[in-house]
Amino acid sequence: MPDGARLSGLALEGKECTSRVADLGALIARGYFARELPPPFTTKPFASLAASRLTVLPAAFHPNPPPPFSSQIAVHNLARPGSLRRRLGIPNPVSFSQIASLVAAHWQTIVAHCVKSPISLTSPQVDASGKRAIDRKAALSDRPIHRARVQSTSRVILRADISQFYPSLYTHSVPWALHFKAVAKIQKTSTALLGNMIDRCLRNAQDQQTIGIPIGPDTSLVIAEVVLTAADVLLAKQVALNGFRYIDDYELGFASYSDAERALSILQGVLNEFELQLNPTKTRIIDLPSPVDSPWSSELRIFSFRPGVRSQRYDLIRYFDRSFELASANPGDPVLRYAISRASSLIVAPSNWALFQHLLLQAACSEPGTLPFAIEQLKRYVDAGYKLDTQNLHSALHNILADHAPRGHGSEVAWALWGLLLFGLPLDDYAMKAVSTLEDVVVALLALDLRSKGQASRTTSLAQWEQAMTADELRGRLWLLSYEANLKGWLPSVGGGDHVAADPNFQPLKAAGVYFYDEQAHATYTPRRPIPTGEEMIPVSGPPEEVEYF
Repeated sequence: MPDGARLSGLALEGKECTSRVADLGALIARGYFARELPPPFTTKPFASLAASRLTVLPAAFHPNPPPPFSSQIAVHNLARPGSLRRRLGIPNPVSFSQIASLVAAHWQTIVAHCVKSPISLTSPQVDASGKRAIDRKAALSDRPIHRARVQSTSRVILRADISQFYPSLYTHSVPWALHFKAVAKIQKTSTALLGNMIDRCLRNAQDQQTIGIPIGPDTSLVIAEVVLTAADVLLAKQVALNGFRYIDDYELGFASYSDAERALSILQGVLNEFELQLNPTKTRIIDLPSPVDSPWSSELRIFSFRPGVRSQRYDLIRYFDRSFELASANPGDPVLRYAISRASSLIVAPSNWALFQHLLLQAACSEPGTLPFAIEQLKRYVDAGYKLDTQNLHSALHNILADHAPRGHGSEVAWALWGLLLFGLPLDDYAMKAVSTLEDVVVALLALDLRSKGQASRTTSLAQWEQAMTADELRGRLWLLSYEANLKGWLPSVGGGDHVAADPNFQPLKAAGVYFYDEQAHATYTPRRPIPTGEEMIPVSGPPEEVEYF
């Protein structure tokens, strides 16, 4: 079983780092807010200020040494396939600038550490596509290729998953991983150790809690890889590894069941060194042969839509019927997300447009998290001149609100509100009353935007959100609402005055016009794959988009 002395050997191993350098501006502009938030949420204005004028911002924005600024993380409740939820974290901008500055300044050191892992497919690298700041080494869609390689020389496969990885990650394990566990414990207050600096900034960002890191920011991927790389190296010292790790999922191949059982015991012991535990419901040893890809994704990927308007109509029905069957048979997988994304390779004939709308909305109402993909598809066709069935869409979005708002399902509510904003539809009074009870900053700002545009009632009480308009809440979990609603003039400061202008850390942001919510997003939003106007109604060349999810 590994011990502290063996942990101390990690810093002596590694490979030469040739990665591109992570940029502070990119980390804030494209790596701050989670990718799952609706389009109005942006950090580009803050990135522009921080990257060019960080030195003139108050000391709290700087990590060396970490100033005594403690804040809470705003939480957004994210839909996932099945019945599980995920809590996305939106750190305070003061706290996030500290963490992002450390990652950018020490990028080469961090990457040199992460390339030590012999099995990671998610080692951090600069995202060359420009979609995010940091990307994983391998895409999620590449896993079947790596799985085939591992299974080609194995008799059994050990699949293991870390239980509640991001929420349970111990911040003190960062210095243990980057340095020496024994040294880090002795020098736990030393600002000379990068791991200590990251640890302290993480705790400052979450009200001094040592358990968990926020899900969503790219910096969390980096920190996760720092810790799990150290675990991988320890594991490799005791087990002949043939396999891979994708974030916190392990797939390792072995010649016998007994070898896999031994490796499982060692893996759990290694993770114990970092205060992590395996998820017993997702950890198992599998006899080969076994599929290398999900049967449902393989089936949908090769589905062929025939030419001709009539044939396309029947194929659409057949395709979505089969997608609904596969979704029912695989409740924990993003079947309908993939099905809608796969349909982006098709141009629907105008006479089949009404049918396609109905099928999209049925999918959106059936599987949590599918609505963003359905809205994007609808927008593609509206931009190409297709007439939207606004009455049907309005009813579907309000059905989603009525179902999910009382249960506090923030992402379903948020995307339904975004759909109303995007297509200029009203938010009914009963729905506004239900929405106004949610303590979710993403939901609150979308609803306030609808209200400011005259698409929602101004008579509904917003007492719960109005309580956030205080100086103290600028460090609380509703900081984004407290700041943005003040900047936009949507809600008054409690007790009068201007609580943002009076705050030494947020006043410079307001003075510079920094916003985190774009009121014009509904007018400027463009789908990722617009339909070329004037073309024949034939399939568009190119592969379907892959669905990336945690």
